Formats: sequence, structure tokens, C-alpha cells
Amino acid sequence: MSVNDSPIDDKFFESNIEENQSEESDIFDSDNNSDHSYTTEVQKMGSMDGEQASKSVPMNSNSQPATVDNSNPKMKTTSDLLKEAESNGKKYIAAGMINEAIHEFIRAMTLTRVIFGSMHWQLAASYVSLAEAYLLGKGFTAQAEYHSERAKSLMLDSNIHIATNNTGKLSMYNMLVNLHHILAVTKCSGKRYEESEKNLLKAECFLENLKKLPSSDSKLVQMWAIKLTLDFAQLYSKQKKQTEAEDSYKQVVELIEAAHGEGSPQLITLYLDWGRFVQQGGKRANFHQSIKLFQKAHSIAIANRNQNELINTNLMLAQTYMLLAEDDAYVSAETYLRECLSISNAVHGEKHHKTLTVEDELVRVLLKTNRRQEALKILQSGITRKCTVHGYYSEKVSNAHSLIASVHLADGDIVKALKSHQQCFEIQKFVLGPKHKKTIDSKSTIDILKTNISLPPKLFSP
Repeated sequence: MSVNDSPIDDKFFESNIEENQSEESDIFDSDNNSDHSYTTEVQKMGSMDGEQASKSVPMNSNSQPATVDNSNPKMKTTSDLLKEAESNGKKYIAAGMINEAIHEFIRAMTLTRVIFGSMHWQLAASYVSLAEAYLLGKGFTAQAEYHSERAKSLMLDSNIHIATNNTGKLSMYNMLVNLHHILAVTKCSGKRYEESEKNLLKAECFLENLKKLPSSDSKLVQMWAIKLTLDFAQLYSKQKKQTEAEDSYKQVVELIEAAHGEGSPQLITLYLDWGRFVQQGGKRANFHQSIKLFQKAHSIAIANRNQNELINTNLMLAQTYMLLAEDDAYVSAETYLRECLSISNAVHGEKHHKTLTVEDELVRVLLKTNRRQEALKILQSGITRKCTVHGYYSEKVSNAHSLIASVHLADGDIVKALKSHQQCFEIQKFVLGPKHKKTIDSKSTIDILKTNISLPPKLFSP
């Protein structure tokens, strides 16, 4: 009987996972307080029979079993368990249950080694699935790079068993594209731009091979073309290569429109990303160009009635108009911010970090246009909500007290200004420490106010 068809045998299973235990112990999971140590999972797996394995699916946050495939009460073969683990991992990813997904992908990695051995492209594919879960689910670039490099080393080994039939080749080349995509993203994150570009070029080569295969999925090819071109755009933007980045962003727009239509929601994030890059130029012309890009994103968000994206587009437009520092621009900024605040209150409620961020931006506009009392009212009403969302001892709350103090000082009320500065100072001492520049500046301001508190208030108006 083959390994694929035989039921799990504890001794056989433990002998095949011994290598995994030595390789995976004490690496990245513990560094990032992950709930899923590879060694622990392997030890658990070694003592499972088929029925126990089918019952070992993690619970969700409500202590209820997730909707995963555990319907067969009979002892399962290693192939059954592998399919189940891969399926459960994908379902958990879709449900946003990342720790549970990582648990399943680690199980799948172990089972893949048992079934196919340690020199098979399927094992490399299991490493890539785990790397992808770490990168997209948790943003852990170190773990993602580590597992991707393992897959790369395995695929470069001369003894590797590669796919021979068309179906296997389709999966293998798709995995290789994903492998180098993940490596490009992680290396770009670590500012290793040359390595990132090399991996993107390799990913493009594998994508060409994927396209040439019979029965290749045109939608899959389009998806990878969009992803890789966007990777190039983001890489060039980080390198501040203006021309290359602009060309790549334009190409991504064309690819998305060809695949999904001119009003595709995918264009919203792209235009926002592109607009932020353009702003880095710091010139007035750059601000006007970024506004045009943000307006395109805003129009698509309106057409698709996407409330969350409307919050983002309104906020980006308002912040960019404020950079122009013109009277008409402040009017436009306020219009976008009030619309943004209305939507955020409806979608998230007033006790949400996004709503509070919009309020802070509106306060900035009001202060710039000399409407201090209106700004003060928003600041004072937001203090309690900021404490609820961020905690009393947080920079957000200390910044609010600092702004309130500035308004009082501008109005000549030194006593109230002093009180607010003292509240700000106490929080800064706790959050930033007594030697931080902001803490020292607050202490200096308090000392000046205490020294001059008996003098006419008008002397302290800015």
C-alpha cells in the first residue's frame, strides 16, 4: 500500500517529521509572538490518528468550530488530511482567521513532506503557501522571506522532483511566480531594491512560461501581470525613479481596465497609491497632479457606492488641498472633510480611530481659517472618545491637550492654557519619557506660563 493511500501510522509519521522539528524550532514565530510554533504543531500531529486529526481544527473567537471539512468520521489517509489542511487554510484566510490558517498550512507542510518526500516541488509549494499567509495575513516579512528562501533553495536543488504533466506544471509555475513575487515584496520592504528587482524579473520569466502552457488560465495570467507591474511601480516609487514609476502606474491602469473595465474598484487603491507617490515631489504642480488622481479614485468610489473607500478618497483630497495653503483650497478641504466625517460617523461611529482622524484634520482647517472656537469645541468633545479608542496615556490625547492649550493661549486665557499644557506634559512624561524633545518643550512652555501668568494676557497672544 502506498503512502498516499495508507492511514496515518504514528511511528512512521514521527520518523518523517523529525527533520521538520530540528529545522523549524526557535525561529521567527516566537520572535513575533505568534500563537503557532511549528515544533509544537509537529509534536501534536505526531500523536494524532485520523479521527483525532479531523477534530483538531482550531476554534474561532466565539469558541465555535469554523466551517471546515471534518465530515468524514472514519480514519483518513495522509492524502485526505493534506487536502483537508490546504482547504481549511484557504477558508481561514478568507475569513480573516490568520493564526488558524497558519496552523493549517504548517500541518499541510508536514503532510506534504510525508507524502512526497523532502525533494519535491510540492513541498516548495507548501513553504510558499505558509510564506504568503505570514506576509498577507500578518505582514511578517521576515517569516515570509525565510519560508520563500527555503522554497527557492529546494527548487534549485539538482535532485528536486519537478512536475511532469501539464496540470502539475501549471501549479508549479504559478507557485514559482508567487515565490519570486513574495521575495520581491519582502526585499523591497527591507530596502534591498536590487534584489527585489531581480526577483520581479524572474517572476516575469516564470509568468511567460506559465502563459505558454496548454490550458493556461488567462485570468490567472492577467492577475499576475497586474500584481507584478504594480510591484515594479511601488519598487520604483521607493527608489524615487519618477519616470519608471509613472510608466509602471500607467501600465497597471491599462491592465486593470482591460481585465475589469474602466470603473473597476481595483483602480481606487491604485490611484491613491499613485497620487501619494506624485506628492513626494513636494512642488505645487505635484499637488495638483495628485489631486487629479485622487479625484479619479473618488469618482470610482462614488460610482461603486463604496463607503470605506469614500472615506479614504475624501480624506486624501482634503489633506492635499490643505498643502496648497490657499483660501479656495481650504474651502475645498473643509467640504471634503465634512462629507468624510458624515460618512465615517455613519459607517464606523464616532468612537472609531478613522472618525477621530477626520476630526483632527477638520480642526486643522478651522485653525488655519481662524475659527478657533469651533475648533475648540471639536477638540474638547473628542478628548473622551480619544481616551476610549487610544487610551488616556497616548500621544493622540496629549496632542489634543496641546492643541486646546494653543487655542486658549491664542485667545489670551493663560490659566486654561496652563492647565491643558500640564495635562499634555503628564501624558508625554509617561508615554515619551522625560527626556523626549516634546516633553522638554512642554515643560519649558509651562515654566514660561507660570512665570508670566500675572502679566496681561494679550502679551501672550500669537
